[in-house]
Amino acid sequence: MKTVLYTFIFIAILLNISCNSEQNLPLTERIKGDWVVTKAEGELKELNLDTHYTFDGTYLTTSKDGFEVKGTYTIKPDTLYWKLENMEMNYPCRFDGKKLILEPIGSGQKLTLEK
Repeated sequence: MKTVLYTFIFIAILLNISCNSEQNLPLTERIKGDWVVTKAEGELKELNLDTHYTFDGTYLTTSKDGFEVKGTYTIKPDTLYWKLENMEMNYPCRFDGKKLILEPIGSGQKLTLEK
């Protein structure tokens, strides 16, 4: 019985270390991967829901319903700069736990993304 208890405690400690270490990574590392908008507020909220964001190296791709937009991105302190062919968009960004929060400047929008 003690072995099972010790095993459970060991696994809980490993999971806690794993979760905390991810949260300690810089924003540029935490943002990598595939995300989806699970909550949208403000203008065009219905259009933004279920939009997929893929952060791969310095490339950012958004897609929804077969439509795809690609560009490059950089992050400087807490702002995501997404450069498309003819324009650049700025998104203050932060994490709320494991959720990525984007608030495009001048749009009145707030997007919550989850992996």
